[in-house]
Amino acid sequence: MMRVMIVDDEKLIRDGLARLIDWKAYGCTVVAEAADGVQALEYLQDHEIELVFTDIRMPRLDGMEFAQQLRNNWPAVRIVFISGYDDFTLVRKALQMGACDYLLKPLDPDVLKELLTRLNRDVEGQAKLSQEELKRLNRDAGIARQHRIQKLFRRIALDPKRPLSQEEIALLEPDSEMAYRLIVVEISQFYKRYARLNAEQLGLKQDSLSEELQEMCGEDTIVFTLGDGRFGLCLYGPEDDIKARGDALMGKLFHLPRTGDALVCYDGGQTRRPDGIAGLYANALIERENRFSPTDAGSRVQGSWRIDDKLDRASNEVLEAVRLGDKGLLSRQINEMKAVIGSEGEHTFLYAQVAYANLYAQAIRCISDAGGSISEVFDDPMGEYRSVYNGQNLDAASDNMLRILDAIAEYMRMSRSGDTTTQIRKAKRFIDNHLGDSSLSMQQVADEFAMSASYFSTEFRKTVGYTFTEYLMMARIQRAGELLRHSQLKIYEVAEMLGYENTTYFSTLFKRRYGVTPKQYRGES
Repeated sequence: MMRVMIVDDEKLIRDGLARLIDWKAYGCTVVAEAADGVQALEYLQDHEIELVFTDIRMPRLDGMEFAQQLRNNWPAVRIVFISGYDDFTLVRKALQMGACDYLLKPLDPDVLKELLTRLNRDVEGQAKLSQEELKRLNRDAGIARQHRIQKLFRRIALDPKRPLSQEEIALLEPDSEMAYRLIVVEISQFYKRYARLNAEQLGLKQDSLSEELQEMCGEDTIVFTLGDGRFGLCLYGPEDDIKARGDALMGKLFHLPRTGDALVCYDGGQTRRPDGIAGLYANALIERENRFSPTDAGSRVQGSWRIDDKLDRASNEVLEAVRLGDKGLLSRQINEMKAVIGSEGEHTFLYAQVAYANLYAQAIRCISDAGGSISEVFDDPMGEYRSVYNGQNLDAASDNMLRILDAIAEYMRMSRSGDTTTQIRKAKRFIDNHLGDSSLSMQQVADEFAMSASYFSTEFRKTVGYTFTEYLMMARIQRAGELLRHSQLKIYEVAEMLGYENTTYFSTLFKRRYGVTPKQYRGES
């Protein structure tokens, strides 16, 4: 029997893992638990252990440091990392340390069984990942890394004031000999073509269009969504190479074969710095203004649509009122901006569309700068944008713009009061609405509310009284009790609805909470 130790700072996780499967059936026995790496090392001084399951993020001595000391002092001990973070960097470090595997919470019993079966096939040899498993991990980690880079490029383009962190720079692995090239692709008349879709459907449509663009561009181009029917195509490599590749792409991107959407391309240029992508996106937008009418991108129309200095000044004064949260000042500044736009004669409403669309984007950045998200202000942010862009005249567009900015100004006023408790309560409601998502993680919820995971964890425990994991488990089991009382769903159906694929594990958690099994709770024999 392999002697197993479980190291995690949350007792619920330790207990849950110890009871998740029949360990003896796989040649193992759980003989020890520890709350952190320090406790675990103390136990190892006097006891023999063959296999350790350890969390990565723990107080005093985290999992990586603990694993390093294991490697230095007990090199024969096999290590399996468990974590709530699907992080390529952590996976790579785990593999470099010779870990047997890197498992994501909540643990899948079938994955755990497969791991133990594999380890038992090679008990006498040095434990290492099979080639197929290594390929799977590398493939999954590669996909996760690509998604993170897509999100990062989008953030750089749309939020240029926020500096890159060292972790973000490391993710991109920039080389001083390499350069980035950005091409912006726009779906012609996007909102007219998809006018009947709601915000969620528009988001799904843009995801689908992005995937089709990715197929056309190939794996050596990162495609990311910029919103409003626009997509960034980022090429990376030697300058001459990405110039040739970019020119070739622009020469073939005229329409999407599956949907028939016409495409318009704008060249943002090249940069050697990752944060320079923001400037490339600004260049592409200037080219767009110079080349096409904003109401009919894709049709070559003569004329320039630059917004003059007077309109820029009016827009900046509006944004300052938004940042201050001063609704009275905001109303006056919108009226001044409206007067400037109204002086443009026959092109008045077209200028309004361009100016207000740009103003809306900058107002969203105000929210981002305050650490928030536009989804906290509006249920349908895209619908709010369309109400301005597709308005019938200058008066209607201006009224809608004022209504939208009023709401954002109120948000800014509240954000300055440091009302983190409100955000945590919203996060709690978000969790309650996603109990059936088996992949729901603290990092995902923290990202949703624009907080770091560590800050979110501290504030959540302070406000709610439980850790994220404790609350999620308690909320799921409480919801299970309601479903068992008020529905005819089978027990396994209730378990699946709440993200538990293993009914036995679900029943164990349920009994711990209610003192009886799900069958007994329902009154079944």
